[in-house]
Amino acid sequence: MRRAFALVLFAIVLAAPACADEDAIRSIAYARWVDIGPGRTVAQLKPAEIAELRRCKDWTMHFQPFGDGITQTFIAGMTMSNSYSRVQVSRLAGETIFILSQKGGSKTRDTLHLSKDGNVLMQISPPFRPHVFLRCAEPQKK
Repeated sequence: MRRAFALVLFAIVLAAPACADEDAIRSIAYARWVDIGPGRTVAQLKPAEIAELRRCKDWTMHFQPFGDGITQTFIAGMTMSNSYSRVQVSRLAGETIFILSQKGGSKTRDTLHLSKDGNVLMQISPPFRPHVFLRCAEPQKK
């Protein structure tokens, strides 16, 4: 977790973020994501636990693009959404970093760190601890 946080900070400081990158946004949009649990990392999970979580019996969130931004919707007991009007995308060592902010604010609100394989997403939302999500393996059933 420290390594990932350090990579995010490094990317923010040294890698100049580009404007919204449609391909990068598509890489997280419409997929279902499941939270692995507070304080846990993927490295702590056994392969069987990862496989079970990725079956997504109870998925946690998804993203939808809107205009130049993105909406994040959480499904955990009740539905709650956050809309970010500005999305900046950086790439570092094959990983994708999304810097999300609200309209009218230059202050970064949230940072998403997408793994090289696109299956692990870490969200950093100060002052809260980072949350780690796994991409659901199967398409959403209607």
